[in-house]
Amino acid sequence: PWASRSLRRLSILLSVVSPLLMFVLFAYGFSMDVKNIPFSFVDYNRTPQSRDYVESFLASGYFKLVGERYSEEELRSDIMLDRTRFGMIIPENFSRRLARGKDAEVQVLVNGTLASRAVVVKGYVEGMNGEYNLRLVDDFIRKELGGRDVELQPISLLATSWFNPSLDSVNYLVPGIVGFVIFVFPAMMTTIALSKEKETGMIFNVYTSPLTRFQYIVGKTVLYVGVSLVIFFILFTLTLLLFNVPMRGDFLTLLLATLLSVAGSCGIGLLVAVLVRTQVAAVLITMIATFMPGFLYSGFFMPIDSMGADAQIISAILPCTYYLSIIRLVFLKGVGWDYVLPEAIGLVVFVVAIYTIVILLFKKRIG
Repeated sequence: PWASRSLRRLSILLSVVSPLLMFVLFAYGFSMDVKNIPFSFVDYNRTPQSRDYVESFLASGYFKLVGERYSEEELRSDIMLDRTRFGMIIPENFSRRLARGKDAEVQVLVNGTLASRAVVVKGYVEGMNGEYNLRLVDDFIRKELGGRDVELQPISLLATSWFNPSLDSVNYLVPGIVGFVIFVFPAMMTTIALSKEKETGMIFNVYTSPLTRFQYIVGKTVLYVGVSLVIFFILFTLTLLLFNVPMRGDFLTLLLATLLSVAGSCGIGLLVAVLVRTQVAAVLITMIATFMPGFLYSGFFMPIDSMGADAQIISAILPCTYYLSIIRLVFLKGVGWDYVLPEAIGLVVFVVAIYTIVILLFKKRIG
């Protein structure tokens, strides 16, 4: 009895600690913000103007200088060893050509091993180069006009970002991580519990009891839904206090959506446990059925409308897809039930469907 109680306490502890650990690791590890891009440069010109060009990159706050190099071999070595994301080569005739009104070609070598990040880095470098070019043109025109002011950009663009003015990716990613964790772990806890009963023979007590299939399934679900809601409250608090993500919407809307999502996730765990005999197989199948689809097809990391037709069909089946949409809408846009009703209906349909299948497949029989 003592060993059984200790094991039960350990299981509960792991059920709470594991999702918290996963949440923190994902929240700190994932970032779509491109800042402090490391770079190095070779300056063959070595003039105040070439130094000013390099300083313009550092002043933006997006780039971090690893160091000056004195040969292209050193620069390429930085990129080969992943010490920098790009290297810059300033030619010897840089300032002389600019003084003559000609173009000066600065070579930029971008580390393209991570293609998506390389595209962003290239865009940032081109943007900073464009700003420096505009500054040179501005200085030239003012000099030609005797220092008089002139407006080089007659049309002013006033762009405002709604819902996430600071454009911090944490405001978008962290609520999504909450939804992802809430999708994976309830299914894991439920499938472990039911498959363990089947593997150890404890399920025979249920077979011989007066409990109906419906009562047993609901009873199993309620416990792990309760544990999952506790985990959600902890993750919600960490989201607000640790990552400073603003909560603009109705908490009750989010709570009801979480309840539906957790119930659907537990249903997946129950379905796998009903179909599979051993605990190890049940855990592996549940992980495959929740972790990878939830990561790849739910809109967690890539917008669903950017996926192919087949991937969009898979995303429409996952309850995680609807819950991620709801939690982000509530956090970022402050919407209520009137805006998330289609997603809520999707969750309800999934919950009803999954539990109907589980109850029909779960047979109270011996042998």
